Formats: sequence, C-alpha cells, structure tokens
Amino acid sequence: MSAASRNDNTLARARAVNLSSNSKKFSDRIGGNDPKDFYRIQLNNRSQLKISINSFQSNATAALLDREGQVLQRSNRSGRKIKPIQQTLDPGTYHIRIASRRRDQSSQYRLTLKANPTALPTPIAPPSLPLPSPTLPEAVPTVDKARFNIRFDYRFDTIGWFTPDKRAALEAAARVWESIILDEFAEIPVGTRTLRVFNPETGRFISDGFTTDQVIDDVVIFVGSRELGGSFFSSTLAEAAPAGSLEPRITGADFEPWIGSISFDRSTNWFVDTTPNTSNDIPSNRTDLISTTVHEVGHILGFGTSNVYKSLIVRDGRYYGSTGFAGANAQTINGGKPIPVSNSGHFSDGYEFTGSGEPLMSAFAIRGKRKLPTVLDISVLDDIGYTVNYAAASSNPSASTASNSGISGNQRASLNQNQRTLLQGDGLSVCGSCGCAGCLMS
Repeated sequence: MSAASRNDNTLARARAVNLSSNSKKFSDRIGGNDPKDFYRIQLNNRSQLKISINSFQSNATAALLDREGQVLQRSNRSGRKIKPIQQTLDPGTYHIRIASRRRDQSSQYRLTLKANPTALPTPIAPPSLPLPSPTLPEAVPTVDKARFNIRFDYRFDTIGWFTPDKRAALEAAARVWESIILDEFAEIPVGTRTLRVFNPETGRFISDGFTTDQVIDDVVIFVGSRELGGSFFSSTLAEAAPAGSLEPRITGADFEPWIGSISFDRSTNWFVDTTPNTSNDIPSNRTDLISTTVHEVGHILGFGTSNVYKSLIVRDGRYYGSTGFAGANAQTINGGKPIPVSNSGHFSDGYEFTGSGEPLMSAFAIRGKRKLPTVLDISVLDDIGYTVNYAAASSNPSASTASNSGISGNQRASLNQNQRTLLQGDGLSVCGSCGCAGCLMS
C-alpha cells in the first residue's frame, strides 16, 4: 500500500488505519519537506501491537504515541536495523509517527502493523526476595556504539579534583545506567552549538553556549567541583542539570539529552570506592560517590527535569500524597496507582516498592549505604520514552530498616531539591535556579 498524498504530516491529519485484519503494510518516503508521517489506529480490544519499520537509508525512526501525541515507546536502533516496537495496549486511539533523522536526506520506508487481541494481564506480584543487591556491571573496556554510552568530560576540573580513583567511580556509575538503557540516540556532530550549558566548576552558564569539539555518541556530562555550601543542618552534596533550550530533543515529547553537568561538593567526606563491585565496605560516616553520581545522572536523563515527566504528574488527594507520577508502566508496577512524588522531582520520602528497598530517586540517601536504580526508578525512564532493561534492577536498603538498625538522623542524607530544572515560561524552555530537580543534601 502506498500513500497517495501528503496529508498525513501532522497528528491532527494522521492517516486512519483499520487493523481489523491480521496486519497492514505501508510503503512511503520521508525527508526534505516531508519529515514526518503519522498514522492513527483504533483498538477495540486490549491488544498486543507490533510496529516494524524497514528504512532503506537507515535514517528513519518510529514512535508509538497515545491519543494526545505523548510518546509511549520509541524504536531502538541496532546498527542499520530498526528494532520493532511491541506493546500491549488497552482499547483506545493511538498514533504511530515515522520521522526522518536528517531533513536533508529522504528515505523510503516500509511499515508493518499487527495487532493481536490479548487477555487482561494478571496483577503484578511483588518481586521474589531477595532482589539483586546493589552491585555494578562489569567494566566495558572500549566504547561500544551499539549500546547506550555516557561519557564524562573533565575539562572544567581546573584543580585536579578528579583523581584516577574518583574517575573510576564515576565510570562505574555510568555503567549502571548503560546496563539499563537500551536506546541509541542520534549522534551530535562536531560544531553543534548548545545553549544553557553550565560550568560545573563555577555554577554559571557558559557564555554563548558550548560548541562540540567531539562527536557525542549519546550523552556527555561535564563534571567539576566547588564549595556548594549549605546550613548548620545540611550541606549540598552535588548539583546537576541537563543542557539545551529550544531544541526538539529537549522541549518535545521525546526527551533525549546530549549534554549535562554535575558539580560535586569539595568539602563532603566522600567514599571513593576502589572496589566498586562490592558495597559492604562503605564507612557509616561517609557518602558514597557512586550512589550520588548515579542519582544525579538520573536527573540529567529526565527524572524530574523533562517535559514528558512533568506531563505524567497528577495531583489527586485520593493517592498516597497529593502528587503522583502516573506513567503506565510505573502504575502497573505500583499496583495500578500513581507513584507518589514530591514537587522537587523525587519519589516521596519513605515510599518503597515491596522488596526493592528505598528507590534511588527518593529524596533521601543513607550514609554508609549504596543505592542503585530499583524497578520503580527504571519504570519512570520506561514511561518517559527510554527502552529499558528491567533485569538490571537492584534492591536497596529499606529506609525503615535503616531506621531500625541504629542509623541516626544525621546519617540519613536529604536529597532536598533547590537546584536547576527545565522550566516552562512564556513558551520557552529555560534552565535556572528553582525549587526542583537535581540537588543532593546531606
């Protein structure tokens, strides 16, 4: 089946598809003045939908959208092959978007849609105990462009604060997310200018933005250190934020950051783990650098900072707390209810999923303990558009267990958010100091 006209370039004018038969196939071309094609499907029964796309020039990407155009799932690339999208959907209206990665190139594609009715799912039971303890993936000796890659850039470290051991700890933290995220972002070429990049050594934005001098495979994070201060009761451990301003990858439903920054406090009594695959050697009076880094990278990846995250926040007093994250995957794991979150872009203090302990992205950490992403943390990234590996989830210490085991209040670190986040104002996406996203307190 071939498209006869260019009347399917917007969501409102999406091409209607009848999936009453077993499958439907389409052939079309995108690129140039026709960068996107949209298709609309109506499911009358709960069904498993499979979307397959064959891009001849390998510069097309597919996404499954809900009725309003919010991204439910994106295609994942493996070399020149675009992997199918598969998701079980409730009855309703959905859209499929085929987009060109490069406007200067046109690409022919073949799209195959298939829907199979399925029975209602069995409610998810709590995971069997014990879940995997917080252990880190083995080191990857070289950059593998077929997998998600997070690269730390130390150019702003003017005092040499990042010793070889600290750098090794940060690289271990990056491997945690690299083992979870299965996406492959489009490369950012040399010479690309990005606004709203803050210098982690000074805390101020780089004048006139930052122009890339190396190709960015997926995400690069500038790191630095400075005195972050605090009060008698608390001191800031780290600050983090994604960069970007008006780019579609930042403001759109597909949040795909390519630059971020993290500042670490110079005065904190950090534990720099020289044996990162073990977590039982962290002194009770020290803060784990790996845990802090993994948490901050989570904010750069969109937890609490992306538009799509904010679009899934509901405010309803019927739930635990008045604010909840209502992504479909998160709710499924959470027994059908939104996960309670704070206004600062964290899970609410004390909330846990049975058996997995305190989530990484909660508002508190525990000195002497390591926290890595749990199924709750991973489900949020699943809902904001990432393709994820739930098998890489960890089990963390429980906050209640920590309280009952003699850990005092001053050993429990508050992740109070008073840092930088993407804000919406007058139609512009800006990055500035506010009451949410990205700051650890101890």
